[in-house]
Amino acid sequence: MTYKKDIPALGNDWKGVEKMMNRRFVVLTAILAFAGGAVWAEGSVPNRIHVAVDGHDGNPGTETQPVATLHKAKELARERQASDQPSPLEVVVGGGVYYLEKPLILSPEDSGSFIYPITYRAADNEEVVLRGGRVVSGWEKWKDGIYKTNLKEQGLGRLRFHQLFYKSATSKKATAKRQVLARHPNRDPKHPRTGGYLYTPEQAKEGCRQLLYTEGDIPWGDWGDVSQAEIVSPYGGWYFAITPVWNVNREENTVGFRPIRKPIEKMNRFFVQNVLDALDAPGEWFLDYKKGDLYFYPPAGQIEAGQVIVPVMDHVIELKGTIPYPHKGLSITYQGQLEDCPRSDVPMAPVSFITLKGFTIECAWQDAIRMTGARHCRVVNCRITNAGNVGVNIGGITSAYEEVGTPRVKEATGYATVGAGAGGQSLWSNDPGKSCQVVGCDIWETGCEGIVLLGSDNLAENNHIHDIGLYAKDCPGINLLGERNVARKNTIHDLPRCAIFFKGMENVMEFNDIHNVVLETKDMGAIRSVHRNRYLGGDIIRFNRIFDVPGYGFMAGQLRPDTFMTYGVYLDDYTSNVKVQGNIIVNAGRSGIMVHGGNNVLFENNIVYNPMGFPSEFSPIAPKSEAAKAKARARGPGEKTIFRNNITRNNIMVSSMKGATIPYRFARPEFWGRRKAYFSNNLFYNLQKPDAPMGVVLADKKALSWEQWLDFGMEDGSVFGDPGFVDINNRRFELKEDSPAWALGFKAIPVDEIGCYPSPERASWPLKPNLKRFREKPVVKTISGDPRPASRVWFNVEFIDVSKTGGIGWSEEKAKE
Repeated sequence: MTYKKDIPALGNDWKGVEKMMNRRFVVLTAILAFAGGAVWAEGSVPNRIHVAVDGHDGNPGTETQPVATLHKAKELARERQASDQPSPLEVVVGGGVYYLEKPLILSPEDSGSFIYPITYRAADNEEVVLRGGRVVSGWEKWKDGIYKTNLKEQGLGRLRFHQLFYKSATSKKATAKRQVLARHPNRDPKHPRTGGYLYTPEQAKEGCRQLLYTEGDIPWGDWGDVSQAEIVSPYGGWYFAITPVWNVNREENTVGFRPIRKPIEKMNRFFVQNVLDALDAPGEWFLDYKKGDLYFYPPAGQIEAGQVIVPVMDHVIELKGTIPYPHKGLSITYQGQLEDCPRSDVPMAPVSFITLKGFTIECAWQDAIRMTGARHCRVVNCRITNAGNVGVNIGGITSAYEEVGTPRVKEATGYATVGAGAGGQSLWSNDPGKSCQVVGCDIWETGCEGIVLLGSDNLAENNHIHDIGLYAKDCPGINLLGERNVARKNTIHDLPRCAIFFKGMENVMEFNDIHNVVLETKDMGAIRSVHRNRYLGGDIIRFNRIFDVPGYGFMAGQLRPDTFMTYGVYLDDYTSNVKVQGNIIVNAGRSGIMVHGGNNVLFENNIVYNPMGFPSEFSPIAPKSEAAKAKARARGPGEKTIFRNNITRNNIMVSSMKGATIPYRFARPEFWGRRKAYFSNNLFYNLQKPDAPMGVVLADKKALSWEQWLDFGMEDGSVFGDPGFVDINNRRFELKEDSPAWALGFKAIPVDEIGCYPSPERASWPLKPNLKRFREKPVVKTISGDPRPASRVWFNVEFIDVSKTGGIGWSEEKAKE
């Protein structure tokens, strides 16, 4: 699994980029494009089974005598494929809303083949909605605009759910709208992401099972039954928990709860939910688990003005096969700690060659579409929303922590993974997918990720993903876990955390249009990896447009929009052997790119414009295990980390610091040496003060002048000058013909190829993403009397004379090794 390959030059034109790709990946992409569609044997005619809302399951499934359910259609399809004369088969579903009584589960016996694929699709030009829920009726007025019904009387008495949806009779949208579980404080419509919270004044002694609140913030004395109460907290900068309340001490102002993985700290935000007496605003609801009573305050005022829909199943559609894990027999160590690997003894029994096309799918406890052990399966042209976990979950992952995600009705299944298949988190992983695709879908309002690709050779292309991560703030729009997975030409915006996360080998992220991400957390990038293994690699991040990555979190006594550790591209924790080429990164919270401990990273031909900190940052990490320390010592003097051979060249870096032009920040300078990094042919500019002195920052508070930096011999051919963008006011970052960047070898970025594109396989066109830089002005909270400053020390760097100090942690001799 070791990946060691020299990083070649970009070449004279962008056509040369394709030649750098792994030849096997190019071939597989072509196969996917061929096999994923309706590839039928010559002369064969697709066999069709028809479904209609007014059909009957006793019918034969013809166009004039359709069946009523997808489950009956599946039975007929299996019978026909088992005959002596199999053929391409389509299950054609007529327009209307279908309330599924149970998940549609497709197993290996329901598979198609390369010659005879099976397609489940919406009828041409008709809207088909598949709902994993039930309409609740029997409403009566209760009090103060709130209505009440009993689920036991409707055969739904055993239901437990944390989601409820309302479909207004006047709404022209096919999908229902998610409502709010009764909470305190109420949701803040002006600040839906950063408002509506309480704040912990101090950390409790047992922060993993208890929090402190300010007296008077929570009206415990005014509430009756709080046996179902829960604490909801996006805490610690990026963690998230929904955890039941165990006890309340009103004298000490503490709330005890089921333990979570990390402590809730001072100034962390939280609210209380699932309390009947907190139901006081339109759109709120509450379910009494013991009595089965459901309460709802309809936003339209009258319950008759719409439908109330509740989920009744884990997943709406599930493709369920088995595939041995792609990392079979692999053991991963991170700083000397052995990580568990999934089992590899499952049979090769995939569900394969099935396409789901043209549906609107909503209302599930967990995933809208879940695939485990799937090969050559596709989800195309679908609109997916209102799922508690993932929109399309290829590989069947979920968090290993019970408090993350919507509270589970059924126990999570799978294999605990942390290493090559877990993306830096602890996950339950099931059988991976191989050569599967998610193409042309609109995905929004999911509890966790929009799309997960766990396995190898999977593709997410031309999808529009936004407003996900409702029940887990540490999740991406697209999660690539495994080998040779691709995220291409997607439009991703308005997320609490990153747009794309990747972990594994030879994954590709290209031509994605990303904006307004990392809106509720910190220590993140628009595109991020946490390999924790320097032998993984071969990943490519290229031609992505990344706008507005602010970050939000706590520091220096304040909860505020936060530049702290927020980047355009974040290669975290030893992520190595990655090419970052041709990206446009604008308004990153702190830096355009952060290389944190990795090696063999190529940062080439990118535009970094107006970061709140520095255009680029580099931070070695000291080895932790004795074996890693020994290897570092064996490489010679000054070699205390694996951080080495990182190349930064042919980039345009435009900053806006008033005091100085600082293109680079170097952390832990005591670990630096000549072999650590190389810089060449970069173009620098300062928006605020073009004549400001240039330098590089070392360990935040100090900086070297540009002349002193050049004396170390790590930079060659870079210049200062106005890059000459076409129209920055309208966010056009193409270069004018007289730009000085051309002479340095900069190559034009194909901006017209970025993002979603019109296609018969697109769910909607044109897209209407909200391009406003920030939808809301983030809530800023401070602790009165906190003496710590809120300003950032690196905005006021101090130049030093290294000749008098003996250097800033490394010597000229070490730097020139």
